[in-house]
Amino acid sequence: QSVFSYALSVLKAPIRDAVGFAGNEKACRLAQISSMESEPGFWSSWVTNYTHAGLAAAVEVNTANADPTLAHRNSQALVLTTERVLFFNARDWTLVLVVPLSELASVSISAYSPSVLVLRMRR
Repeated sequence: QSVFSYALSVLKAPIRDAVGFAGNEKACRLAQISSMESEPGFWSSWVTNYTHAGLAAAVEVNTANADPTLAHRNSQALVLTTERVLFFNARDWTLVLVVPLSELASVSISAYSPSVLVLRMRR
């Protein structure tokens, strides 16, 4: 690898849309993406949402469909737009949760784990 190509690779922006949301027609249609949202682009990543059925359901014992460890329910694509945070089921790209940024009270990252993200909503 030449010095020039190495320098370009260092300067290149990281992948923002890691799950390919912008190219997924079904997902964009379900999310009803506005031109204001699509112009600046999206940030996306694959996530494991252990509270896919809600926080209360995640700690209840007899709720089989709400089990936080169900991979077909907790494997999700998180998409951040300029207006919303969107959660899609990874298996079939169904839209499972839409959170307007104005509804977020706080976003926390654990000091013990850089991979744990807590979104607290105003409700």
